Amino acid sequence: ILKKRGKQWIVEPDGKTRAEPINVDDPGAKNAREGDKVLIEILNYPSMSEQGHAVILERLGKSGTSAAELKAVMRKHNIPEHFPRKVMNDARRGVQQFDPQAELALGGREDIRNKTIITIDPFDARDFDDAISLTKHSDSNWELGVHIADVSHFVTPESDLDVEAHGRATSVYLPNNVVPMLPEQISN
Repeated sequence: ILKKRGKQWIVEPDGKTRAEPINVDDPGAKNAREGDKVLIEILNYPSMSEQGHAVILERLGKSGTSAAELKAVMRKHNIPEHFPRKVMNDARRGVQQFDPQAELALGGREDIRNKTIITIDPFDARDFDDAISLTKHSDSNWELGVHIADVSHFVTPESDLDVEAHGRATSVYLPNNVVPMLPEQISN
């Protein structure tokens, strides 16, 4: 948290690993204001004889707000907010080139697009990839279909999309936010 002590600007670190305040210069360069949560790069670590010194890399927002705290958690754990352009291009290309008829011709898939399938993800879900169907058969038995999106078809081995997904390993669910493993046009 950025604070001013007299004419000096300091950052009080989060957590319990480092308690000593760290000096910073020119918080205005990143539009940081007193009370903001900021991301810093430490140039000189504090010692017994000297205070630490750092530069502000990013203003995360007003300390205590959910947006600033969310960004802080993401930065602390190196959770990327955005996908690189080439990964997004891979995802778009996969969706644009997808041909359901060609997939069916390869075999191993069933065309169920004529069935009524209903998402079971609530309206406020962070992803929409689970659904069910219910079919009554002529013998009066019911069949419950459980449908879970499988988008592995869009992930070509060794592609930029594959490398990015491997690096992320999973989607990360945070309060009121999800950071998906795959871009939304194929993960949702």
